[in-house]
Amino acid sequence: MKRAFATSVLLTCLVAGILGKPLTKESEKERPMRKVEFNGQVVYVPVQEKLADPFSSRITGDEQKTDMILNEEQKEYIRQEKEEHKDGRTKRKAVRDVLKRWTKVGGDVIVPFTMDSPTDDIPYIYEAMDHWSTKTCVKFETYSSDRSSTLGHNQRLRFHKADGCWSYVGRQPTYEMQPQPISIGSGCLQLGTIAHEIGHAMGFQHEQSRPDRDDYVEVFWTNIETDQQHNFDKESLQDVMASEVVKYDLTSVMHYGAYGFAINENIPTLVTKRPFDMQYIGQRSGLSFYDVKLANYIYNCNFTCDPLLDCANEGFVDKTCTCQCPPAWTGALCNENSNVPETITEITRTEPSGEITSPDYESGQYPINSASMIYMVGEPGATITLTFDAFDIADPGSHGCWDYVQVNSDDPRYGGEKYCGNQIPAPIVAKDNIMIWFYSNGVNTDKGFRAHFTIDRPLTEAPVVTTKAPTTPVVTTEAPTTPVVTTNAPTEAPTTPVVTTKAPTSEAPLSTLTSPNYPNAYNAREKKVYRLTTDVGKKIYLKIDEMEIQEGRNRCNYDALIVNLGGTDEVLKTRLCGTRTNVGPFESLSNKMKLIFITDGSEERRGFKVSYKSITESTCGGTFGGESGIVESLNYPIHYPNQIVCDYVIQVDPGKVIRLTFNDLDVEYGPNYLCQYDCLKVIQLNQNDQEETLLSLDGTSPPLPIVSRTNQLTLRLSSDAYVGGKGFQVSYLAI
Repeated sequence: MKRAFATSVLLTCLVAGILGKPLTKESEKERPMRKVEFNGQVVYVPVQEKLADPFSSRITGDEQKTDMILNEEQKEYIRQEKEEHKDGRTKRKAVRDVLKRWTKVGGDVIVPFTMDSPTDDIPYIYEAMDHWSTKTCVKFETYSSDRSSTLGHNQRLRFHKADGCWSYVGRQPTYEMQPQPISIGSGCLQLGTIAHEIGHAMGFQHEQSRPDRDDYVEVFWTNIETDQQHNFDKESLQDVMASEVVKYDLTSVMHYGAYGFAINENIPTLVTKRPFDMQYIGQRSGLSFYDVKLANYIYNCNFTCDPLLDCANEGFVDKTCTCQCPPAWTGALCNENSNVPETITEITRTEPSGEITSPDYESGQYPINSASMIYMVGEPGATITLTFDAFDIADPGSHGCWDYVQVNSDDPRYGGEKYCGNQIPAPIVAKDNIMIWFYSNGVNTDKGFRAHFTIDRPLTEAPVVTTKAPTTPVVTTEAPTTPVVTTNAPTEAPTTPVVTTKAPTSEAPLSTLTSPNYPNAYNAREKKVYRLTTDVGKKIYLKIDEMEIQEGRNRCNYDALIVNLGGTDEVLKTRLCGTRTNVGPFESLSNKMKLIFITDGSEERRGFKVSYKSITESTCGGTFGGESGIVESLNYPIHYPNQIVCDYVIQVDPGKVIRLTFNDLDVEYGPNYLCQYDCLKVIQLNQNDQEETLLSLDGTSPPLPIVSRTNQLTLRLSSDAYVGGKGFQVSYLAI
């Protein structure tokens, strides 16, 4: 994790601090300084690294807390926007009423400021303001009351050091606050981080909040801290952040990185749809080309330019009345290829076999400040084997690998094991695809690596003539890949009541699968993948008979069993831990289901035992008895299926009644009337044995407990063909 040191006394240690390395001959040199002239003052700041590690970017400041703050008027606008999205109404204020710009005088946008930050932090803030001013028509001026009368307002930014990095969005009304605070706290002194917070003050929101973000990135909702999930909502105060102005920008300084607000810090919260694009998100080197284009558009920086040049290839005219071009283009009108080589090499290999190497392997040394991505991809179901023949990467330091090779074998976008040193890794086998990341920093170099690979096509099944179809799903297990290491102390997992579930209606017997060593303690620092597959046209039914998995302080961030129903959407996955029995059942979307078991090294428990089978019909619903218990909808807490009607019948001894308590409710909300889309009804039989609905529910607000009049209640969950939710969990007690 990078750390920026602000004091001049520590400048000679910057290389060691940022790279996390002990000082060596190569790194003892004082980090070069760059002169910045800002408003007549000269300051010096460290020169940025030529190539920061694009694969291990962890943003230390602006994703640790909510860094973008909305005022009450803006929050109400967002709320109304969400309501309109549901029912098509258009009643909210114009965006200009809630997102105020800074005042333009002549050709400059004037942003007054005061500086209350520590002296050692000020050069970094000046650098970021100069960065904005150089690339846009924004001009930062020290606040004065005389200037306020010219601007027509008395607002100014107040830079100070509070807890974290944060800023309000746009110029705030003086009746709300004065001056307008912007915090540059500990860990926030990187150029791009300060530019990010200034971007909010200028009116920018987070890039991943754009309405079109689902075309480019995928959100892993199950790994986001519950109270931080709003940071990933699609919402916009910005009326020009549509694709017709600037395209979605993965390289934006306003885009979150991969791991913001993660429950398990080894798993991302945000990944790109295209595996190669993981290198871009979360950069904090400075404003991207499209950030600059958007700022120039918002503040009409070229309004004095006449005639206005017609820039090609998404170029734009800036305040100097010249075309600014995307990196791939140059020339007066952005119509000439710049031939600038890519910073990071992207290679795709699809042939049945071949050889791969690190850059310049034949020369005997890989270059410093280099990175490459090699993506080996086969047909769905293909088996890929990667074998290293030679391996010589810079030896690791006390904080881990300086240069490294990372092999992502389970998901090409993250999670692979990192290798360095000179020990040849064992052969790696994966399904469908493998992504290799190579990175070298600016200090040491070695020979690199050479490897060969094979891509074996999936076996083609012979046509069925007259044979009995298999009834038990095939289970494929994978050897451990990346160790998941945490240092937090474990906490005790709570015990929950036993749940009685309906046995599935299917012709096949249940098979059993357990964690390693079960019922003894499972292994530390292990990742094991179980792939369950059955015949096409069938599904997999699975229930967790017993589970004793270490539970972390923040949900399942120590050890976890991840259940994936077979889709790519994150709503079809959940992380489970703690001590429970009879969890589920779960039902796959297709003929595939995947379980991933991840452990750290702090404490080991018994693990898990699951039962599974092939089914041809849905198993939702069931009958529940006993004095007490828990009832959960099918696939809870992942996602109940579409187009179902499921009855969960609770029946206790005659002469008793049922007290029903709702622990959790997430059923698709209908904005126009109750149960417009999906619905959960609580039903009992009246004296004439006719159904009587006690409650009809949707949304996410659990009702108060209810008591039946008889010894039987039915919970009926129905869903349409769209959206859906987690479902429900209720507790019952016979009284």
